[in-house]
Amino acid sequence: MSAMPSNLPVNQLMGLIRMLPPEVKQTLAQLLAQEQGQAAAPRGDDEDLDLWGEVEEDDWDDEDEDWDEDEEEEWDEDEGLDRRSLLAAEIFGYSYDHYEDHLGNLRFDELMPRQVDTLERAERENWDDARLAATLDRDGQEIPSLRGLYRRAVSIVDAPTPAESFRRGVRFSIQDALEEGLDDEEGLERLVGQICHRAADLGYLLEVSGEPLAVYSEELRDQEGLSPYSPLSGEQAEG
Repeated sequence: MSAMPSNLPVNQLMGLIRMLPPEVKQTLAQLLAQEQGQAAAPRGDDEDLDLWGEVEEDDWDDEDEDWDEDEEEEWDEDEGLDRRSLLAAEIFGYSYDHYEDHLGNLRFDELMPRQVDTLERAERENWDDARLAATLDRDGQEIPSLRGLYRRAVSIVDAPTPAESFRRGVRFSIQDALEEGLDDEEGLERLVGQICHRAADLGYLLEVSGEPLAVYSEELRDQEGLSPYSPLSGEQAEG
């Protein structure tokens, strides 16, 4: 899910896609075809949003990385990430597995989840941009984009099923790719890589829930519309 540049050529990335279960491949083809047909439609105010933006290492003070191994709380991997951590992973551009691998690090345990808490409170209490920027100690120009990332994250994380979470994430990826342009090999490679990250996140959610992909086979193959769940909370909030 994070914007890690891929050194794989497109044919190898497409090979990875072909290894996905048939239900997932069919859903990807469906979504891409539908979004290509809607490419000229306006998207509201989220043009500058970058769901895949990686958190820059320079944005964090090295001193924040210090933590006492003896005081580290034991993490039960069987329970998976909690909602705050899933939202943080979405907002700051980490795959779920990658985020979980970094638990025990102050940035992942506390700093990013605290920003999630602040964004949730701001949304709930209708803070203006100036107050949110001051609380987060960020430039005011960053706030609209950050709000958009938060709303997208809520839409994906709060989806009613892992399959729907996957569909929403892929849909956002395709929307962004169409805006950035899919007329060259580099653009296609970026989109394929992001879809692979979304497939990995779906695998993570299924592993945590203990469910096989077959449980959602019918839902993933649904061709009546983009999603049986409507509306998407994130899109509704952005509009």
